Amino acid sequence: MRLTRTIVVGVIAAAVLSGCAIGAEPEPTPSPEQPFALAISDEAVLEALGPLPADEEFTPEQQNDFVQRSAEFHWTNVARGYPDAVRPEVVEIDRTTGGNPAALACQQASTGTPQEVAIAVYVCARQHVTIPDGTLSERQVAYLYDYQTRFVLPCYEEKGHAATIAPIDRDEFIATWPFQNWGPYPSDIEIGTVAYDQLNLMCPAVPDEWD
Repeated sequence: MRLTRTIVVGVIAAAVLSGCAIGAEPEPTPSPEQPFALAISDEAVLEALGPLPADEEFTPEQQNDFVQRSAEFHWTNVARGYPDAVRPEVVEIDRTTGGNPAALACQQASTGTPQEVAIAVYVCARQHVTIPDGTLSERQVAYLYDYQTRFVLPCYEEKGHAATIAPIDRDEFIATWPFQNWGPYPSDIEIGTVAYDQLNLMCPAVPDEWD
């Protein structure tokens, strides 16, 4: 489903703006005879939230909206690091889905001071636009928020972990997806470590059907 195509954008957005978790020593990997117990039951999720909402068409209007909000998000990051940076006017050259080699080549060729490079990378991304080939519908985003706040966060707590930051308002999450500046990250485990992978097995950040 489309979550697998756009969840990475949402995760990056939340991680960039809110910061990733502090590193921690990974726990020992369990043996096959002692697997980690899954703490979130698919049956419980279905009973509480109902079935997963169906995919909806990713319209040209939604694609244009995504591009505009992506530009705002990226410039927000530049301005946060360099408050005196002047936002340049940029003309879009091309637009692709699933990755844009021209954007990558442009960014890799960027040189200058850190601020100049940050602005150049922004310009490259705006000239050579990449959009997902699908996105979550409003109903799917709402379902994801309910799943993460009603199941993932309590699961973290049950396993002895707290979230990095409290969840944002549900309406804000829906309106700003996938640049929502929030995701269920544990505060005491670094993302990408064995310990985080083990926790994510017990408390999956997205419903199993969307994995």
